Amino acid sequence: MASSLKTHKDVQKAVKKLLGRVNGWQSFEDALDNPEGDFVASSLFLRDISTDEFALGCWLECMINREDLADKLAANAVPSEPRPSLPILFQEEPPPVSHQGFIMFVRAFLGISTALAMLAWSDSLGDDPCCERTLHVLVTWQSANGYREVRSLDPHI
Repeated sequence: MASSLKTHKDVQKAVKKLLGRVNGWQSFEDALDNPEGDFVASSLFLRDISTDEFALGCWLECMINREDLADKLAANAVPSEPRPSLPILFQEEPPPVSHQGFIMFVRAFLGISTALAMLAWSDSLGDDPCCERTLHVLVTWQSANGYREVRSLDPHI
């Protein structure tokens, strides 16, 4: 269907995107606990879903509520000091990365996504005191150890 000449171009595009995301999910889940996983494909999957509000919301919900995913992430030790620098994986061609570097990136991506979703939600309420409280959470986060490493992922943060 994705390559059939009889299928409308928009449908072909949607099917290709869906297949890419399904394969990306599988690659991502494998990379969480497989030191030989495909970290480049997994980071491209994360980059893809980060550009789509609904896809990112689904990913966040799964990462928070699916115990198997949370357990896979939790099974990886948090690096001790000195903290290695985070890899910058949201590029057209991400650099090679270790399993530990990928897990650090996923944790940072999860934290940033959650904080920004919280900010977007509070802003959508139109309640200034609620949004101000959320901004205080972000200010507190900026003073936490490791924030500079996360900030280096995106200079707009």
